[in-house]
Amino acid sequence: MPAHALSERAARAALAAHFAPGQLAADLAEYTPAEVWDRRVRGDGSGRLARYRPHEELAQAELTCPFVIPSDEEWPTALADLGPACPLGLWARGRGRLQRLTASAVAVTGNRAPQSWP
Repeated sequence: MPAHALSERAARAALAAHFAPGQLAADLAEYTPAEVWDRRVRGDGSGRLARYRPHEELAQAELTCPFVIPSDEEWPTALADLGPACPLGLWARGRGRLQRLTASAVAVTGNRAPQSWP
């Protein structure tokens, strides 16, 4: 799919599904999320990214949780403090307004590859 046909939201969701923010920071400083996705797909020799369908995956996931991105009004502006580690988007679940909910939020972070305790 050409980069211009991919929405910013779908591109960000696709990138977030496959990469950590730090892996993309340099590219995102120079290119749009859709362009970064397109470049990553073209550079992926495994074909895994080419088989991924960003619009379809996003539509299915948003049946239960909207994907909030930085250009959305509800985006928590404090996330900009994270710099290159700023998430590409947030999956928001629940009925409250995200800005109100994050006004006094606590973050729990974890490793993408958890290890068991001894």
